[in-house]
Formats: sequence, structure tokens, C-alpha cells
Amino acid sequence: MVAADIKLVLQYLPDLGPLLDGEQSICRLLDAIHNEPCWWVRKTKAAVAVFLEDLRPWSELRADQRPASGAEETFRADVPPVEQADVLPFRCHLCSSGFRLRKHLGAHLARTHKVWSPSRHYTLAEYCHSCHKWYGSASQVAQHLKQSDACLWRLCHLFPPLDDNQIAQVEGEEKSRQRLLKNGHWNAFVGVGQRALFYG
Repeated sequence: MVAADIKLVLQYLPDLGPLLDGEQSICRLLDAIHNEPCWWVRKTKAAVAVFLEDLRPWSELRADQRPASGAEETFRADVPPVEQADVLPFRCHLCSSGFRLRKHLGAHLARTHKVWSPSRHYTLAEYCHSCHKWYGSASQVAQHLKQSDACLWRLCHLFPPLDDNQIAQVEGEEKSRQRLLKNGHWNAFVGVGQRALFYG
């Protein structure tokens, strides 16, 4: 950790190279701190000042101030041109909407067209009916099914998919509890309990 700090400071203050470069750099640093306790802090602050000075052209460019000479051309050359088709690669199959990220497409399908994730159609209770693991909440089971193809595939063959009313019934208690928590009713919080034990 200290060796990495020394390398970073040397990057901006190369004059310290003869003192802090080499195998004995940490020992020399400790000797310098022993002789003058604030020496390393002062050198670190000086390195930070040099770093911030190097960032000034970029900062001025970002603040729409007059950039340093040649800085604007350098930054523009580094940015690759973006094609319009690549901006919204995920398209809704039910309407003409396009989205930059796949998760935004999923949210659009759920909110606008009521097309739910397949895992929600096979979340039957607080445990997975395929691997029989207890998760304690319907949302945790749905997340498990999103990540476990084998469990979701097995449930597709064992059970018919839930309709919208059944999904609302399975998720209803947890969602109402989350609404209460969001409004500040902390006594509505219920942690994930232990799995039930069955003998026989």
C-alpha cells in the first residue's frame, strides 16, 4: 500500500526519485518522516496540486469555459463517433419504442404492456418449487429463477404459468409491506425467517 503511494507521488514529483526510488524506499520514507513528521504529507499535497493542475484543461472544457490551447481538439479526437442505430439497440416488439439498456426495455414491457418477466409467472411461494430452497420472500424467489435456468425450466414443465391476478396475490403482501416501509412505518418490517422444518 505504501509502495503504491510512493509510486503515485513519484509520478508527479520526479525530483524525489533519488530519495524514494529503489528497494529501500519505505525505509528512507520512514527516516524522512522521523526527522520531519509533516514532510510526507507536504509532498503528497504537492503531488495532488500537480495532478489538479494537469486536470485544469479538462475541467475548463467540461465547464464550457475557454479551453486551453489544443485541449479541445485532443478531447474531440478521443471520442469515437456514435451511430444513431447504436444509441437505442433494444426495441419493443409491441410498439416502436427503443431503449439504450435491456433493463429499460423490461421495465417498459412491464409498465406499459403488462408483459412480466417469466420468473414472476413461476414464483409460486416463498420457496422454489423446483430445488425446494427457502428464500423467505417472493421477490427473492423471482431473483433466484432469473439466475437459475434449470429451476425455471423445470417449473415450466411442472406448473402452468400464473396469470396477473395470481401474481398480484403472491406478491401482494410483500408489496404492501414495502409501501408501508417507504412511507416510514418501520414497525411493518419483517425479516426473512427461518425455513420451516417438517418431520415425517
